[in-house]
Amino acid sequence: MVKTFQNANLSSLEDSINEFLVNHKNDPTYNQPTDIRLTSIREPQTNHIIYSAIILFKN
Repeated sequence: MVKTFQNANLSSLEDSINEFLVNHKNDPTYNQPTDIRLTSIREPQTNHIIYSAIILFKN
């Protein structure tokens, strides 16, 4: 199972991930993250940075 997140603010991205994990801690589909990948890209037209996180779960 894979869950992805995107945000222009790194702190907000972290908050979204933490909120998701807390809300799903008793859900067997999402209770065992095995890998988290963080990336950032700069949007060429606006020069804004977009942060992404991909969380892989055991199930």
